Amino acid sequence: MKESNKELSVMAAVTIDGKALSASHQVHSIQITLNADDESLATVTINESSQATDSIHFPDSIQPHSDIEIALGYDTAATVFSGTLIALEARVASGLGTVVVLNAVNDADYPEANEVSVCFEYGESLLDFNGVTHFEGSSTEQSAFPCEVELTVQGQAHLLPGQKVALKNCSAWFDGNYQILAIRHTMENGNWLSQLVVCR
Repeated sequence: MKESNKELSVMAAVTIDGKALSASHQVHSIQITLNADDESLATVTINESSQATDSIHFPDSIQPHSDIEIALGYDTAATVFSGTLIALEARVASGLGTVVVLNAVNDADYPEANEVSVCFEYGESLLDFNGVTHFEGSSTEQSAFPCEVELTVQGQAHLLPGQKVALKNCSAWFDGNYQILAIRHTMENGNWLSQLVVCR
């Protein structure tokens, strides 16, 4: 994804039991963590301060264990998370108003891919990079050592745990193919970032 996506408006759609969340419920932020070896989690924070009511207001469609689907995108939104509501929170603070938080979980299995799905390049699509190379074994090839990398890119809905990605222009120590262990999507203040944990 190119840097220009920062200038595009992020679309976010939340449905509960197949019913779209009303526009009167302003989605303030979304956090989604997809894990390869553990359950995946999602948090939707809704600003309810504009509701004309004398009590804390929740979307009418919320029921215990409701199905929730979250879609994110730019020109069009694609599903990033499907799961079950497991908890809700209400927060009221002076000067901040009323906030409702929906918490959801899913237990999806993510198969390991054989082909590289996308290449992230230093100076282009990579926004943040934090990598470590472990000097294990007796190889003389820099690219042969095991590595773990945390990286941040502009939001991408197609990324899934188990997929393979490539890193380019990150030096001989870190260039190469990696498997995604976890992804954290964060949508807030009109921006959407995808933070990946990858290894080889």
